[in-house]
Amino acid sequence: MFLAKRELFKKATDTFNGTGSEGHYNTWKTALQTEIKDVPLTAIEYIKVLLANTSSDAHKVVKNFYDASAGDPARALDNIWTQLDTRYGSSIKVASSFRKQLDAFPTVKEGAKLGQQLTALFDLCNRVVSQMSAVPDLQILNFAEGQKPIVQKLPTFLINKWRKKGTEYQWANGNRHPPFSLFVNFLERQMKEYSNEAFNFQADKPSSSKPAHSSTGAKARTLATAADGAENTESTEGTESLNCPMHPDSSSHGLAMCNTFCKLSIDNRREKARTANICFNCLLDTHRRQDCPVKDRCTKCDKDGHHPLVCPKESASSSFRKNTSFSGKSSANRRDNKPAPAWQHGKEYKPNNVNSQPKADKGLEGSKDKSTSSAAPAKNLCTKICKGAPKSCSKTLLVDV
Repeated sequence: MFLAKRELFKKATDTFNGTGSEGHYNTWKTALQTEIKDVPLTAIEYIKVLLANTSSDAHKVVKNFYDASAGDPARALDNIWTQLDTRYGSSIKVASSFRKQLDAFPTVKEGAKLGQQLTALFDLCNRVVSQMSAVPDLQILNFAEGQKPIVQKLPTFLINKWRKKGTEYQWANGNRHPPFSLFVNFLERQMKEYSNEAFNFQADKPSSSKPAHSSTGAKARTLATAADGAENTESTEGTESLNCPMHPDSSSHGLAMCNTFCKLSIDNRREKARTANICFNCLLDTHRRQDCPVKDRCTKCDKDGHHPLVCPKESASSSFRKNTSFSGKSSANRRDNKPAPAWQHGKEYKPNNVNSQPKADKGLEGSKDKSTSSAAPAKNLCTKICKGAPKSCSKTLLVDV
């Protein structure tokens, strides 16, 4: 018995911290009381066990009330438990702690790590549902208003699955909303399905290759020309590279400038962008459509939310190069009279530059021939091969190694 007491007086590895750990209070209290119920302890010994099993704010509460009632250990023990229950074990405190953890949980995203994210969310929700019988304030999670913020963290296709399952439950139970325990069971099934490595066919994207440095340790620098006549700027290693899912080993172009992608039918282009998790608004893979900074409307249907290459109104046999506003035609020949994007004449493609209009080269001003006065001026930064237009285009890329 002496050895058992000595072990209880040792500092525990899993201590209760107090503020911020209210959701763990009931579990900690039950485990501690179970551990010492068969060990005869005096009030002072019991307080020593509490000191060994608390830390931070909770440890200060135990110590302060023990010091204040040193002459009556039994009374001190009662006051300590009363204060711990009030400060950390009340229904409001525990429910508030769990709600904060659920609100702070990140949005679950599709991809190779979907199973891991669902596992983390299930573990948290499972802890919550285990406390609901002892914490009345958590009962709000049995209603639509309480479940909505949690369900909205799931990907769209899982939200649709839960909508179907919840609707079927309502039909079978007099229009009563499905309880939170049913949602946790739904999460568990999805977690097991998307954590099954035997059926994980989605591979991680290959990392973009970087140019090798010289043996002397000097870093290669590239000087990119600007379409607006500004001075050359030096690109650094922090510059965002373009990734094309059609050519994963190359970072020289994005999906919008990929000839292979443009030759696909509209249905195949939309399917390829969807499976590669590409933003439908700008065809980049760095964000989702709802987070896209580009606010342009599609020049084919005058609606927002998608790039002309994936416009649902484009016929399957139409050509992107001929029909979309992102063709090589000059702004003077475009039917919608909108300025051509700057990146069509050499400037590197970035979402915030889609609407920018390149300034005319100063060296070309006043040098137009009468026979070519109606044609667009030649751009020495353009990389396109222009047909039927008297243009002499080239692009110079300075490399300082």
